[in-house]
Amino acid sequence: MNRAPAIHMSGIVRVALAALLAAVLIAPLVRADVSGQNLIIVPISEVGGSGVFGDATLIDNGDGTTTVDILVSGVTGDHPTTIRSGTCANPRTVVYTLDPIASDGTSVSDIDAALGAFLNDGPWAVMIRRSTASAAPTIACGTVEVGGMPSQGSSAPTSQPSRPTATATSTPAPEPTTATTPTPAPTATATVDPALPTCQQFDAWVWAQTVFQEDVDRLAPSLDPDGNGIACEELPMQGFAPALWTDSMPEGLTAVRVTGFYNGDTMQILANGQLDVLHLNGTTAPLGDQCGYGSAGSFLAFVLNLAPSLTLYVDYQNAVRDEQNRLVADVWYDYAGDPYLINEVIVRNGWAVSTPIDGMDRYADQIDAAEAFAADHVLGAHFECGGIGAPFGSTPSAEQLEQARQRQPNQGQFAP
Repeated sequence: MNRAPAIHMSGIVRVALAALLAAVLIAPLVRADVSGQNLIIVPISEVGGSGVFGDATLIDNGDGTTTVDILVSGVTGDHPTTIRSGTCANPRTVVYTLDPIASDGTSVSDIDAALGAFLNDGPWAVMIRRSTASAAPTIACGTVEVGGMPSQGSSAPTSQPSRPTATATSTPAPEPTTATTPTPAPTATATVDPALPTCQQFDAWVWAQTVFQEDVDRLAPSLDPDGNGIACEELPMQGFAPALWTDSMPEGLTAVRVTGFYNGDTMQILANGQLDVLHLNGTTAPLGDQCGYGSAGSFLAFVLNLAPSLTLYVDYQNAVRDEQNRLVADVWYDYAGDPYLINEVIVRNGWAVSTPIDGMDRYADQIDAAEAFAADHVLGAHFECGGIGAPFGSTPSAEQLEQARQRQPNQGQFAP
């Protein structure tokens, strides 16, 4: 199936609702009322197993200043926060001192730099420390690369701040090379069927690779001209694919408002004026004592932040309550005409595994296929930890790293 993304971030509003349900702190989602072209969302990942994670929204105010709006979970308050030159892996001088993280996980500060200039002067590290003590450790950090692309050198999940509109004709075909000396025979791109999808139709590598693998032989000329099995290697690895087996969300869904998340597979919603806890059916993300817990939560926050108007669509007709009284259901949203099953998205990107429930396995085949895709390409927790459920401090095996080198586009995520 071939769909070109016609996607913008727009109409985004900040949600500041935080609540304690089942003694677990919910981290509200970060939102800002600006165009996606004036905003970047930077995931903030835990450091040293602190359990602190969330994201920072950088908003251009149009007057030469930028608002840095941070929201993280797992904090007690009064945590010093700065922006340093360099990256989380190699931080340098403090350039901006931000308001400390409060007990509700928030910090809102303005810096004297337009967003574009700030990004171009990067990379930057948004760092949160435990306390003001000189020896206090860093407990969370997020890297902003030059130009605003989140760091590819870390295995923590990163995000595209917006999904730009793109069509098959958005990039003109290259002009034929002229030369006075003999030149090699024309490349295969000269004879590519114009009816085939092109890389310009996708905004993320996972999406393009998923489409490519549905019909490798037919799509290779346009999506994998070098024949190495990796489609559209120039596309960012940040991002995700819609549900390619359908053109629309199923009927009979109920609209709810997402207000926060607990971890990589569980969120808070507002339905009929009541707060509820919703677990994504058929999925299991890393638990609080496992490697990848914070990164999985950050990825789910990224996915939820792209839900138009923070609206999700829940299949209540095929939902149950588990032993913790959580609603267990399939959850969708539609983004510019493309349907996304969030349950499948988090598994395909490697931040959860498929755990089907008897009688609620309508999409078990699709989610199982998504799990196989993530493992085959060593994505998410497979790359960070060696798999879902590994203890803190786990790393991928040498075989997994070699597999990743062969099946991922090399965008700087591999150590020299």
